[in-house]
Formats: sequence, C-alpha cells, structure tokens
Amino acid sequence: MAELDGLDVSILVNNVGVDVLDHYHKLSEDELMRLININCGACSILSHIFIPKLLKRNKRSAIVNVASLAGKFESI
Repeated sequence: MAELDGLDVSILVNNVGVDVLDHYHKLSEDELMRLININCGACSILSHIFIPKLLKRNKRSAIVNVASLAGKFESI
C-alpha cells in the first residue's frame, strides 16, 4: 500500500459491501472468506492505514462507514 503514503486525506469513507444470494449455511469457505474480506477486511485495513494520518490532523478528520440495504430492494 505504498501508493497511499503520499495522500493527504481528511475523510475516509468506507462504502463497500457484497452479499451472496444463498443461505448462509450453504456458502463455501471461499465464498465466506470473500464476504469477510470485502465487508470487514477492506474497512479494517484502510482504517489501519489512515488512522495515523487522520490523528495528525488534530480533530479535523473523520472515518465514515456506510452500510446499505438499498441493493436488496427492487424499485416499483
């Protein structure tokens, strides 16, 4: 993640998520790990990378975690 080192970031927006259209207990280990890595891993890794930079801004920064169920509904 060296390409992120030079970025001057004041707000980190974690807005990613996926779902699998199957019963949870029927997911393979690979599908389960994909869900965890995308839904939790990306947010955790990016926060870990950027928190030191955000703390240097003396309360002029934020992390926003966005979750949505909008993709689960069909428009009428």
